[in-house]
Amino acid sequence: MKQQDLIEKVSNQIIEKLQNFEGKWEQPFVSLFAYNVLTKKPYRGINILLLNCAVVEQKLTSSVWGTFKQWKDKGYTVKKGEKSTTVLFWKPLTFKNELENEETGETEELENHTYMARCYSVFNGSQIEGFTSEIEKEEFSLAPDAQTFFDNTDISYDYGYFLAAYSHETDIVLMPNKSDFINEQGFVATLAHETIHATGHKNRLNRDFSGRFGTQSYAFEELVADIGAGFVAGYLGYEYQFSKDNLAYLKSWLKVLKNDKRAIFKACSEAQRAFDYLMSFQHQRKDREKFLFGE
Repeated sequence: MKQQDLIEKVSNQIIEKLQNFEGKWEQPFVSLFAYNVLTKKPYRGINILLLNCAVVEQKLTSSVWGTFKQWKDKGYTVKKGEKSTTVLFWKPLTFKNELENEETGETEELENHTYMARCYSVFNGSQIEGFTSEIEKEEFSLAPDAQTFFDNTDISYDYGYFLAAYSHETDIVLMPNKSDFINEQGFVATLAHETIHATGHKNRLNRDFSGRFGTQSYAFEELVADIGAGFVAGYLGYEYQFSKDNLAYLKSWLKVLKNDKRAIFKACSEAQRAFDYLMSFQHQRKDREKFLFGE
């Protein structure tokens, strides 16, 4: 497909999806942000650190945790010899004090509030007999051409995180492990999205990263990343699914601008620059191969 045809296809696709989108975001990878098997509530505060450390140290693979009793109530048993992990629960307490008022001599009752820490031992879903994740993942290996594309850039990647993001401070794309993704398409789409963000670094294309969540500049950069990732995925032969969280957010942003489609085409122009930047490294590789090995 010619680049110009690809630009028009992706532009029309995102305009249509922004105008017609309804729904919620579906994450393309299995997050290890911990939650409780019984309450379904996520763990918070220091418990996140405690549980994530246990995941790394014990090579655990599930995001679901629960006490021995909670797993038993769900009909499961803990595997023999498994080690528990301690979490803290802060229970609110109310107590009353009686104080004598020095002026009136009367006794006043004051209500005070505090918290008491209680410890619980929890087990990870991968430590439970017969428990399987609710999310089914496909076994896949990334196509050689796709892997080569990302390898042949000046962008650094680091894997093993619980989220996908681009760090402006360190200029590194942070990714979950490939095995955490539900399928190959989700992996490529996420990697392409964060790679496009990285092209905006001040030493590359120098795009505006000053906007915070909720601002127009933030939304615009997300739009550039989604469109640019569509270019990359299309070039590599993958069908790109625009991230639903961005679509929901960008739809409201475009509504404020009265659906000014010129903003989309401006974003397309920036996305094209980002795509061309990444493609320049692919051309350099091919030129080197020609020089070394001939036609």
